[in-house]
Amino acid sequence: MVCYSALVAINDDMPFDSVINQINQHADNSGFIAALDEDLYEPRPNQVNLIKAILLRLDMEQQDESVIKTYTGRITIEHILPQALVNEYWINRFQPQEHVYWLHKIGNLTLISGSKNSEAQHYDFIKKKSIYEKLNSKSSFDLTKDVCNSSEWGLAELKMRHEKMKTQLKKLWLV
Repeated sequence: MVCYSALVAINDDMPFDSVINQINQHADNSGFIAALDEDLYEPRPNQVNLIKAILLRLDMEQQDESVIKTYTGRITIEHILPQALVNEYWINRFQPQEHVYWLHKIGNLTLISGSKNSEAQHYDFIKKKSIYEKLNSKSSFDLTKDVCNSSEWGLAELKMRHEKMKTQLKKLWLV
């Protein structure tokens, strides 16, 4: 509704202030903020593309203004805490209900190249990190570099990253 209202105002040659008023009138900041704590990842093509776009936007936000990044190749969404709780590392750090709750939240998602995604699977965090870094050739995604700066991936780290990403998204998109 926000985009449509803004486009109508622009097409009607309304002054800038009127366009901004249309945006403010139809903005749903409370709905947006609530959605940031929902499960964002769903394995449907449209939903995956939306989450990928959100993560790419967060990744771009971490760039210096002088850096222009081009994203090429197959980019996939990686669950840091894996989708299956089968590895002892993860079982020792997450209760089953915590796993279900945090699995598809923004704080547990990052970007990697398609080839690395199939390699990372359900490994422990140390092994996943080495795959993300791929023998010292660092990840091209700053979102993933931040994850690689952690020595541990437990509930505290996941919550902290989740809150950081929510704050960044609010700065980007709140009206």
